[in-house]
Parts: sequence; structure tokens; C-alpha cells
Amino acid sequence: PLTARANGVLRNGYGAESMAMGSTGVAFARDPLTAVASNPATLTLLDEKMFSLSLTGIHGHGRFENAFNDHAGLGRDTGAFPEFALSYPIPDSRFTLGFALRVDSARLADWRYTDAPGGIDGNTSYGRQTHQAEFTALSATVGVGMELSEKLSLGLGLGLVYHRVGLDVPFIFQTEPTLAGWKTLLDLETDGYGWNASIGFLYRHSEDLSFGIQYLTKVELHGRGQARGDVSAQLDSLGLTGVESRFRYDAEVDTALPQILSAGLSWQCHERVRLALQLDWVGWEDAFDELRVSLEDGTNAAINELTGSNSLVDRVPVDWKDRFVYRAGVEVALSENADFLLGYSYGRSPVPSSLTTPLNGSIFEHTVSAGLRAERGPWSFALAYQYHLPNTESVGVSDYLAGEYSQSSLEISAHLLALSASYSF
Repeated sequence: PLTARANGVLRNGYGAESMAMGSTGVAFARDPLTAVASNPATLTLLDEKMFSLSLTGIHGHGRFENAFNDHAGLGRDTGAFPEFALSYPIPDSRFTLGFALRVDSARLADWRYTDAPGGIDGNTSYGRQTHQAEFTALSATVGVGMELSEKLSLGLGLGLVYHRVGLDVPFIFQTEPTLAGWKTLLDLETDGYGWNASIGFLYRHSEDLSFGIQYLTKVELHGRGQARGDVSAQLDSLGLTGVESRFRYDAEVDTALPQILSAGLSWQCHERVRLALQLDWVGWEDAFDELRVSLEDGTNAAINELTGSNSLVDRVPVDWKDRFVYRAGVEVALSENADFLLGYSYGRSPVPSSLTTPLNGSIFEHTVSAGLRAERGPWSFALAYQYHLPNTESVGVSDYLAGEYSQSSLEISAHLLALSASYSF
């Protein structure tokens, strides 16, 4: 799936109702997908056994420009993914259980543009190439909500996170002592597992007003896989003809998903209108400081001789910044069984302009959304449209070695459409 996210690589809501309301689910939930993902304490609001299914589709637009590319665009610009959740109030108890299979991140930056001259000599180019970077995180989360009193609920969640990292790019070594500045074609794929946990509280001040808070822990992600590549253009540019250029390594990539603290309220301010407000703090600095790439058991004898080892470690600077995300949602009752939903979120891009490229450019900031929700018997349905407004980032002098991305600009936007169905039984 191709992804678009508000403030980085993270989702902007889980399920159609949450997406339409600007992802303001920390203080109110009607379905298990929103409850488990946004605040497990809100599971106590679900009085009946319920399951939810959701499907989200996306269409993205991107434009990259520099001295060697004019209006370069995405190679793939559409995608889709499903999600599932269920809840179960334990009879004659204060506990409600929940489970969700969801997509936390599914970022595929798939571009086609000309590789600008660079490398160790400043003149190395691999011509027109695929520039692709993938970051996928899928989670299976178990949650439990417990009513501590008539007004206060506690929620706990534990998630197993599967992640995949991929690169198919002209790659420039950044910190490896011998190869820093060298450019090679690189095809890298790794995957692995990690864990996260959440704790949340829900305080129901009255039937019309509730407050929620959730803390989600950082997820350490360690992936293993393989890396293959060809350094032919760099060798030729240095006059090293006749040297074997292809290589293969066992690869390891270390990265993380950030800790998040969310707080918000849900207020039935009118018999037909509900207002939701939420503030998220996202700890990007501790999670996306660098991308550590470890390569072992290299097969290219010439590279091994040059570096004095068959193993390499490169640390690619990322240096994302902590950010606040501001969210608001409005629900207007059209009838007894139908609601109109509106949402908005804003979070300043966490990516420094000097380190922005089409591969890591998660630079969305403003997101608007709208949707409809309807009930029919035990079924409820929600349809959401979400628009990540176009945002442009310009790079003056790039902080990456060799300066291929200096004097460039990147613009991206995206449209999402989600359909969810829930059944109470």
C-alpha cells in the first residue's frame, strides 16, 4: 500500500468513523477498532459484543524537482489495506476485552527520477532509476478496559508489531569510515518483530462530557534480511574498470516507532451535536534519530579488501523532531440513525528541511476529513473521505553527503477513502 500520514509515517485515524472525525478517539469510541487503537479504556463504552471490518484506499500525488528533474512523479500512486477488530464485555464483570489487527504504518515512497551526479568524486550517476523506500508496521493488539468506578475506567493494551523496511535506491554511504560518500545501487529488504504497550484512562464527568488520556510506548524495531547491489558506476567514475562490482550482504536495520501521549475530550454540546478535541505529543526525536544499517558476510572480495572487513555499519542521519498534533472533530445528527462527521488535524512536519528527500519526505501537515455514519439494526456503517492537503518542502543545502538533494523541492498530497462496518451481537 501507498501511504499518506499526518505528521510522519503514522496513521491519521483507525476505521472510517475515527478518520472522519480527525482521529479524535481518545475520549469516545463506538467500535472496537477505534477503542483498541486510541484508548483501551474506551472499551468500557461498548456494552455489546461487536466486531468491526474496515477497508481503506488511497491515491497519492507527488512532485520532485531539482536541476536534473522537472516534475518527477510517483511510480505507484494507489493502494489499499484492510483492518479487523472485536470486543467482548465479560458478563457480570467490569471488564471488556478487545482485539485488533491494524496497520500502524504502510509507507511506500515509489519514485522515478534521474540520479543526480554525486558520489565520492561528485560525478557518479546511475541515470534514471527507481527510488523506492518502504516502511510497514502491522500490529496485533490485545486490550482490556476495566470500570474502576461509575465514572472512571482504566485500559491496558499489549501489541505485537511486525515491521518491514525496504530500500531500492542509489544509496550513498554516510558514516562508514572507508566508504563514506561512495554511491551504489542498493536493494535492501529486512523484517522483524517488536512489542508495544499502552495505558489509558477515561473519565465520564457526565453523560455529555468525557475526558480521555493514553500513553503508547516506543517500539524498538530490529529487522533482518539481505542486501544486494552494484557499485559499477562509482568504480567506473574512479577509473577502476575490471573490478567486480556486484555484492551481497546479510543485512540488519534498527529503527523504532515513537512514544505517543494523547489527551482529549468528547462533549455533547447540543442534543444533535458532539464536539471532540484532542492533542497528541509524538516523540520522534528518540525514535527517528538515525537509520542504522549493518551489513555482514559480504561476498565482494574487492570491497572486503578495501574496507579490511566483510562487514559494514552505516548510520544514516534522520534527525526528526518531536511534534504536537492538534485534532478536532464534529458529529452532527441528521436523524435518529444517521450522523454527518467532520474532522481536522494539524501537525508540523517532523522532517528537517536539510534532510528531506522524496524517500523520507513524510511532510504532510494539514488534513481535513468528512464522513457519514448510519445504523440499521445490529449493523452500523461509516464512510470517510480524508484529504492530506498539498505541502511543499524546499531544500537549500542538503546535509547528506555528496549533496545530490541540494537545491531541490518536494510536494506531496493524498486522498483517502475508508469504509467500515460493525456488527453487535
